[in-house]
Amino acid sequence: MHSLTNSQMTADTDRIFDLAIIGGGFSAAALVIHLCKSAPRRARQIAIVSEDCGRQPFGSGAAFGTDNPHYRLNVRAEIMKLFSDSPDDFKIWAEAHICDAEASRPEGDFYQRRDFARYMTATLENICIDGLPEQISTTATTLRQQDNLWHISHSAGAEIRTKMLVLATGNPPPIWPCAVTSSGQNRLVVNPWDGSWQKRLETDDALCLIGGGLTAMDGIYAAAQTGHKGRIMLVSPQGMLPPAQTGWQAQPPISWPKEQLTASRFFGHMRTALKGAGDEWTQSSWQERFEALRIELSEVYWQMSGQEKRRLLKRAASWWSLARYRSAPQNFAAAQQMLSSGQLSIIQDRVISLDEEAGEVKIGLASGDVLSSDMAVNCSGVATDPFFERLIADNIICPCAFGQSPEVTQNLAVCRPESGSYDTLFALGAATRGSFGDVVGAGTIARQAEELAKILASGNLSDLC
Repeated sequence: MHSLTNSQMTADTDRIFDLAIIGGGFSAAALVIHLCKSAPRRARQIAIVSEDCGRQPFGSGAAFGTDNPHYRLNVRAEIMKLFSDSPDDFKIWAEAHICDAEASRPEGDFYQRRDFARYMTATLENICIDGLPEQISTTATTLRQQDNLWHISHSAGAEIRTKMLVLATGNPPPIWPCAVTSSGQNRLVVNPWDGSWQKRLETDDALCLIGGGLTAMDGIYAAAQTGHKGRIMLVSPQGMLPPAQTGWQAQPPISWPKEQLTASRFFGHMRTALKGAGDEWTQSSWQERFEALRIELSEVYWQMSGQEKRRLLKRAASWWSLARYRSAPQNFAAAQQMLSSGQLSIIQDRVISLDEEAGEVKIGLASGDVLSSDMAVNCSGVATDPFFERLIADNIICPCAFGQSPEVTQNLAVCRPESGSYDTLFALGAATRGSFGDVVGAGTIARQAEELAKILASGNLSDLC
């Protein structure tokens, strides 16, 4: 068996791949797994194009590619479903391979994110019996279609040619949500996902977390686990923390209206459906009902017009983020303890400027106040994808309603700028969020990957076995 250790590779300029996947994270790996599940040697026909090749194991991505032992999954093990016909696969694997007493909570087992990366590596090794697809360590810059082939321009040299192409780029790198002035002293952390910034944080340093979502909760829990004593300021427009996951159990899906919905009708249906679950989104009954609504949500959202999607986002984005993205119990408990002790303070405001000089960070707020900190960490979730921006500018893809990612059909085919869709260009995972809305969780992306694998295998992808 070939080693699954990543290595940087350069494309054979004469080779034409059956399939290329741009992206090396969970979405890309889930697609490879489902493509190769019934035909393991299909991996020979696939190229993975990602700047992360060689830097971290294939399939880790931003979500799981961390060595920080304090970054935990935000859902319990049985929710991390890779296979529809074996939904407990990760849970079973974890019970056999992971010894982590801190993972266990009354609500379930919340393992380390890096443990899920180990599971992905083990799964790929079991399925791709002759080794992984060819991994090309480079950054894709733009595309063109010629002679029924996709030509991928990239930063490492000659074009990569492929018959079919999947855009599985994952979440783009974060950017600052405000103006920044920096003297380059490493006190401003724009990308917090791998958790390495905590190694530079002194025990008594003052810390400012910009944003109040799950990334901020990771930082709070990691600071607590490492014995951080300095004050922590969390600045968020909502002025509140995400609720904790409960031990909610899966319920049958709640049906949605069959007609195309407006933003008002969409939001109204959700409010009506949730009334019977009580008023507290911290309760299991509420979370169960919310999750039952999410099961068929993407199909309903896809049918909405672009204008109504924008209206819905404007009206409900903040509420949705707090209801949808719930914290691991470990993270939530650490935050509550810090709030009680006074170490953590939550500031309801918006950061408009950052100024780092002489080891001190000044944080300007919309209210006019200025905070002082030793380190500021971007947990805002703001991000842009230069690759998609280029494809839209080059008139290669039709932008989604928000102008940031591809518009896709129900079968994940990327829409052409003029009309219709491509037969050989698809998108997967976070790249489809503008079209389907709630495409973030591993289980949702895995279901997409499973369906797309069937479509690709029934097309021009040879069925080696």
